Amino acid sequence: MPLKRCLDSAIGYARDGFPVTARLATWRNIARLHMALAVLVVRGGTATLASAGMPPAFVHRARTGEVEEVLVPGAPLGALLDTPHSVRSFDLGPGDTVLLSSDGLAESPGPGGEPLGYARARELFHAAAARTPDALVEEVAREEERWRGETPRQDDLTLVALRREA
Repeated sequence: MPLKRCLDSAIGYARDGFPVTARLATWRNIARLHMALAVLVVRGGTATLASAGMPPAFVHRARTGEVEEVLVPGAPLGALLDTPHSVRSFDLGPGDTVLLSSDGLAESPGPGGEPLGYARARELFHAAAARTPDALVEEVAREEERWRGETPRQDDLTLVALRREA
């Protein structure tokens, strides 16, 4: 099966509720291939998040100023055969902001090798949540860099922010 067809198949499964299994990694006996993946679908005031090995999403509630974590547990694709994956739907009100990140944010090493952690990542998001999504991503990335200091990045850093307009 060509890789493109395999990936197209995974995307199709994601649209149907994300029952993706280790098929990608077992194609042609590819060993030790794992992929973390998050799919966020927003329709009107409802967001649905599917996740395979990804950190929780953060949601800043415009009405209250609170930040919520949306965790969808699941192993990375290819980690285990026939691993079930789930989805979680949540409301998005006008002005609510969502931040998706790779594990490179929370695992970013700082002073003495201490990771930034999810609590600090949540605080960074909360502090920048009033900014535009682009400025929010830039601010969180800048603060992660400040946290790391001279320590080289050991993982990717992927940040995606979106805001529901009225």
